[in-house]
Amino acid sequence: MKENFEDLQKRFIKFIIGNTAINGDVEVRRIYPKLLNVYACENNLSGSVKGQMSYNEFYYTDLMYNRKNWRDVSKDKTISRQEANTESEQNVLTDTAFNAYLEQKAMNLIKKMYSESEVKDQWANGDTTQVHHIFPKSKFPQLAYYLENLIKLSCPKIGLHKKV
Repeated sequence: MKENFEDLQKRFIKFIIGNTAINGDVEVRRIYPKLLNVYACENNLSGSVKGQMSYNEFYYTDLMYNRKNWRDVSKDKTISRQEANTESEQNVLTDTAFNAYLEQKAMNLIKKMYSESEVKDQWANGDTTQVHHIFPKSKFPQLAYYLENLIKLSCPKIGLHKKV
């Protein structure tokens, strides 16, 4: 059965590339399950799931657009993915070792990306010694390890800052 499935897929790819403006098999592989699964559903056959032949007969409910996406398994269906991400960011546990690790990793990356201060003013002289948060970590803990929220600065050598 699996050999027949793979043979049908190869023949479908060859047919589409030979008879349409599509010239790459990636796009054809995306189209294939959409056509095959409708046919499989109407004829009580196995369909295509994640590029492989399904183990079971394909049903109408398997064709439904509105079924759960793997990214939405723990998300309430009444809210958007963006709203769910925002809610999860607000529920961030800020004092965890993992968050500290992510923040330090981001700071190290900023140190590698920029060799001099990102602010050019009269105090921007000498080595860049500090990576600071643009939005304070105490008020915006969910942004603590975002690269966009970090900035590399040089601080005047007046003994107020320790080297990071």
